[in-house]
Amino acid sequence: MGDETPPCLKSIDGGRTFAVVNAMHGDNHGFWINPTNSNYLANANDGGGSISLDGGKSWSTQDNQPTAQFYPRDGRRRFSVQASTRDSRITRR
Repeated sequence: MGDETPPCLKSIDGGRTFAVVNAMHGDNHGFWINPTNSNYLANANDGGGSISLDGGKSWSTQDNQPTAQFYPRDGRRRFSVQASTRDSRITRR
């Protein structure tokens, strides 16, 4: 099997070629490039969010923020949800 998560890619020549950007975490969902300074990047993924100020060579930590996604736990109880910290632990309320 292996990891089937596609990598983050960056082009600096209008899309003719691409290079892998080593993001902090796999399963990336959102990626923003500052339109006035392409060295400023923001990445949203299952592990949280991170910022790069050097075009993806280094990233801010993701260990300084609570990150969770909420899912309905069952259809019988109103407000019964499960909060998943995705690749970490699960909290039930």
